[in-house]
Amino acid sequence: MKDMIVDFEMFALVVIIESNSDGSIILDLPRESIDAKKSDGSDDLFIVQIDGVEVIYDESITNENTRTITIPFEDGDSDIKILGTFVVN
Repeated sequence: MKDMIVDFEMFALVVIIESNSDGSIILDLPRESIDAKKSDGSDDLFIVQIDGVEVIYDESITNENTRTITIPFEDGDSDIKILGTFVVN
């Protein structure tokens, strides 16, 4: 991972990577910083995009404080964007 940027306008966390092979990244997302919620308060799916293309991810841990997601990426990928319903600095 090279860098992480918060995009407040898009309610997104942008993870910048420099990949030279296929792999995956595991992110522990603190609910107080970024989350995806439905209007009734229940969990919703994050939208995850790599270089502008929506991808499937795996959510392995969900509790009251954290959501842990694993995002697979391919050789040459660089920008991973996780979009939620809110993000804070």
